[in-house]
Amino acid sequence: MYPSDKLAQFHRFYKVSKRMEDDISSVMLAVRFAVDNGELSDVRLAFGGMAATPIRGRKAEAALTGKRINDEHALNQAIEALRSELTPMSDMRASAAYRLDMACNLIRKAWLELNGTDVVTFSGHAVSDSILSTGLEASTHA
Repeated sequence: MYPSDKLAQFHRFYKVSKRMEDDISSVMLAVRFAVDNGELSDVRLAFGGMAATPIRGRKAEAALTGKRINDEHALNQAIEALRSELTPMSDMRASAAYRLDMACNLIRKAWLELNGTDVVTFSGHAVSDSILSTGLEASTHA
């Protein structure tokens, strides 16, 4: 069972794929930020679609843990750490370079959302004006 105190923490799950439904991810990120008095007390970054099995971004996690939630320098260090620790595969869905760029962009997206920035997401699918006017995210796609 998942500890109930973890449920109140910041969680996001992002999927990058060519189609919205019934498609394998080119990149997937599951992120959890635990915040204590404006500081990231615990960070978890798990990636799918990058290798044969899901992988954690442990060096990137360490670069963010203990830092203020709005510390952009720490975010950039985490992204550089991720670039040094991940070696994504290339296949028919995406190249290794594309996967790595998307992984880094997804971390930035999660960090922006943590800091209160509304990040509108478009998947390339048609979006109605009514969805855009609500301010809600148009897709669960990243």
